[in-house]
Amino acid sequence: CDLLRLDGIWKIARDPENVGRAESWFAAQRPEAIDVPVPGIIQQVFPNYHGVVWYWRTFQGDLQSDAHHRVLLHFQNVDYYGEFWLNGQSIGSHEGSETPFDLDITSAYKPGAENHLCVRVLNVSATPIDGLVLAEIPHRNRADPYTNGSSQNLGGIVWSVELRRVPTVRIIDVFAQPDIHSGSFSVSVSLRNEA
Repeated sequence: CDLLRLDGIWKIARDPENVGRAESWFAAQRPEAIDVPVPGIIQQVFPNYHGVVWYWRTFQGDLQSDAHHRVLLHFQNVDYYGEFWLNGQSIGSHEGSETPFDLDITSAYKPGAENHLCVRVLNVSATPIDGLVLAEIPHRNRADPYTNGSSQNLGGIVWSVELRRVPTVRIIDVFAQPDIHSGSFSVSVSLRNEA
């Protein structure tokens, strides 16, 4: 697959009142947005802040698009809940930290042109936001506020982001299972065919 890394300096703004969706913050970067490294965490630029933030990144559409390929946006980890827009068009959402995921952006992607990516991230806390609260999600031993023996509640676009050009027919998973009694193993291969 062809690959374009989107790591680097992005823009970020807090949304403590959770009004960004209603006010269409996905349509354009906010004037108060500041620089933030991706990969990284919200708390690098907003210490002790938990809740909703918005990220923006503009990139050149250097990967070509055609009928035999799809363009995927790959995130290694967004903590905890993310919603995604490309060029003002909703391209999906994902709940759960520490899980890599792909979003098919082929219909919204502009090859050979400037593309505007927007990500709304909810770093869940003790205060309910959009029906999510830290005590009710998988979170290992995170605590808000932080206490002895707990982990800090950190969030954001925590790991790398990539743009990938992949074939419409491709392997998406391979699982090998050994049998210790016979010395053999079985292999399960999952394919995706979007042709």
